[in-house]
Amino acid sequence: SWYFWGAFGVGKTGLAIGYARLWVEQTMGEETLLYRSVPGLLSELRSSYGKDAGCSESQLLERYAKADLLVLDELGMEQDSGSGWLQDRLYQIIGERHAQEKPTVFTSNLSIAQIGKKLGERVAWRIVEMCGKEHVIHVQGKNLRDL
Repeated sequence: SWYFWGAFGVGKTGLAIGYARLWVEQTMGEETLLYRSVPGLLSELRSSYGKDAGCSESQLLERYAKADLLVLDELGMEQDSGSGWLQDRLYQIIGERHAQEKPTVFTSNLSIAQIGKKLGERVAWRIVEMCGKEHVIHVQGKNLRDL
């Protein structure tokens, strides 16, 4: 697993997608890859509560938890009402992936310490344990979008 963090526009998502592409090539596309921004994932979970929802929250949580490789883009950018719902849902996905030793690629504008404050220490330490300190990468440089 990898955790790429740094300022906006420095190439974190590009690194995550590059890793995912290499992974697909190595597995010859025989394993499942899911890419989702965390705000989008949470919107998808919220929409599962409606009577016209295509699938249940538990089905969505399982899909993200069980994917062979999951790319979670923009971790920490989601809005939090302070209810604990956000932390619980992310912990369900990340905790299960941690337990099953499934690779996950995270991108964030926040350091691990900042993620711990925003999403809770349980989530932050699962990420560190999944990635190892050598795969927590502070991506620095100019904003590539300004070129």
